[in-house]
Amino acid sequence: MSAFSCIGFLGIVMECTMPDPSKVTTIVCPPLVEWPVTLQQKAAAELSALPKDAALRSLAARAIEQRDLNKKCFESAKKNAPKK
Repeated sequence: MSAFSCIGFLGIVMECTMPDPSKVTTIVCPPLVEWPVTLQQKAAAELSALPKDAALRSLAARAIEQRDLNKKCFESAKKNAPKK
């Protein structure tokens, strides 16, 4: 389904255009890094041992948010990739 873009004055004089399907939008996502399960388990144990107000807890939470955003980026890029 294509979207039209129209401009004009009260529909009397109008110029309508349709997006050029040959122009493909490229989505560039940051790289996803997969960590070994044993390393993830060790990090989780170390984080849980930290005081509740530790700065590392905040940094880890932000890293998790970024990871989730990266995953969504890859999913979106895969979904919107041109069909072969």
